[in-house]
Amino acid sequence: MSCLANLTNSEKPDSLLHHAGNSKLGEVVEQIRLSYVHVLKVYLLLLKRYKQMRENITDDGLKRNIHLLDNLFLDEKGKVSWDEIRKMIPPNLEKSIKNKYAMLNENEIKLCCLLLFEVTPHNISNILKISKDTVYVLKNKIKHKTGIFEIKEVLKYFLLDFE
Repeated sequence: MSCLANLTNSEKPDSLLHHAGNSKLGEVVEQIRLSYVHVLKVYLLLLKRYKQMRENITDDGLKRNIHLLDNLFLDEKGKVSWDEIRKMIPPNLEKSIKNKYAMLNENEIKLCCLLLFEVTPHNISNILKISKDTVYVLKNKIKHKTGIFEIKEVLKYFLLDFE
């Protein structure tokens, strides 16, 4: 059951932001969000180190084993995939954003998720397989379509929407 299900439309994330500034709810939600931020940052850092280590391996046997690991973590182009990131974010986050902001397309929803967890534009461009310029264009489109200018501050309340 969704924690947000019992709230009226005026009490959902946009207005929660207004009331949460001095509340315990705001503090708890921020702690949840920061936990996800840390998980994603560690994952991306480990992946970067893994890719650096992989380049220095000269033994043929190890190279074959590394190739098997690549298939677990990377897509066919050697980049981290959205599917791997999706496993590390709250399961209903994409659905909650889509329900509230139906005008957003799939890439914009993915971008919202990544912005919420402070993924850098460079990493976003790698994960979504778009240019850094496109990241900024999509971010502006989201602001225009939704009217939200502090994406992270509004969307963090979707972390409460779980079943």
